[in-house]
Amino acid sequence: MVRTLEVYSLSQTIPQILDVTLRDGGYVNDWQFLLPTALTIISTLAKGGMPYIEVGYYHPLHSSTNGSGHHSGPSAYCQHEYLEAVSRVRGNSKLGVMVHLNEVLPTDYTFLADHDISTVRFVVPGSNIQQLEPHIDAAHATGLIASVNLIRASQRSDENILLCARAAQDLGADWLYLADSNGSLFPDRVERIFRELREELDVPLGFHAHDSLHLAFANSLAAIRGGATLLDSSLGGMGKGAGNLVTELICSYFKAFYDVPFTIGEFTTMACSTLSEWIRADHVSRCESTLSALLDLNADKLKQKIAAAKQSQRPLLLELEADLEAQLMAPVAAGLAPAFAAATTPGSRLDRQRQPR
Repeated sequence: MVRTLEVYSLSQTIPQILDVTLRDGGYVNDWQFLLPTALTIISTLAKGGMPYIEVGYYHPLHSSTNGSGHHSGPSAYCQHEYLEAVSRVRGNSKLGVMVHLNEVLPTDYTFLADHDISTVRFVVPGSNIQQLEPHIDAAHATGLIASVNLIRASQRSDENILLCARAAQDLGADWLYLADSNGSLFPDRVERIFRELREELDVPLGFHAHDSLHLAFANSLAAIRGGATLLDSSLGGMGKGAGNLVTELICSYFKAFYDVPFTIGEFTTMACSTLSEWIRADHVSRCESTLSALLDLNADKLKQKIAAAKQSQRPLLLELEADLEAQLMAPVAAGLAPAFAAATTPGSRLDRQRQPR
């Protein structure tokens, strides 16, 4: 039995994170995650409080790309042995897969439910939402959460997004996701689209960012401001093209502003040990910089923290994370970066301090 932190529940004020390392990260390494590596990733994320983990693409045995004769790794197909193994280490996290409609039949979802999968996300490249109806119905019949993921959002008009979103909700979708597949969106449009969707829909909204313009973090915060309650991310940002929103970055932000007890040091250390071939070599120092910024440390104070870490003989990353946790026990916003505090999102710990509980 895997010991885990209690995952936080979906609400209108605290967004949830869905880690997509094993799926989107596969575009970097052809899904060559050895099973022990996949199990380490899932168990570490689960122990650290990750609510949702997407374990790969599902290609059933009857599909044209089911793994027979192919050399991609197990998260490219999600067959019996792989799903059985990952389900044993998921802790309190919920596991999900992504599917392409041309690869699955409505009868395939029983297999996923029987293998402890909780969420299936449907890739929708165009506007034919009606084709999803038998799949959503079949997924619901097996107890799965059904998410409609509108990809290539930057190539869609606002009108098309709203039209498809309404249709998805009418078909019973549990989640509606927008994916910035090309990494071409800017924060102002992201926030505007999500505000329009929030006004029109009751279904929870999610956002999948790519970092082609180095805007994955800014766009994800814009999505939250607009009403999104689900965000995708990956360890070290590992993903297609320029990569995704970095799990360690968004988890650090949520730890600072939403009191979510993610284990940033463990996520970072695990990512560096298991994904070092595919993520940036300076990943630890980048995560240290994230925590330093959230603590609003100037160069002199950072030198003091480096010295303290050496004296205590523990990594600087863990020293900074301990300081962040200590700040969360102090009066609200003490020590947090003013730039962040001035632009907190709805429902953050600053807002909750001012509201009756």
